[in-house]
Amino acid sequence: MLPLVKTTTQKLERYRDVISEDLFSQIRDLSKTLKGLKVIHINAMPREGRVPRF
Repeated sequence: MLPLVKTTTQKLERYRDVISEDLFSQIRDLSKTLKGLKVIHINAMPREGRVPRF
């Protein structure tokens, strides 16, 4: 069984300064259809997105 990893909610506003205003607006508009849903991101590593070495 995989361990449970606690995560926090991330706000879209956090990324506003790293992308163009046009792209931010597009993402915000597209995200409206996801309102109220839970979105998960599955990664090979539980934290920090590092790539495991095999």
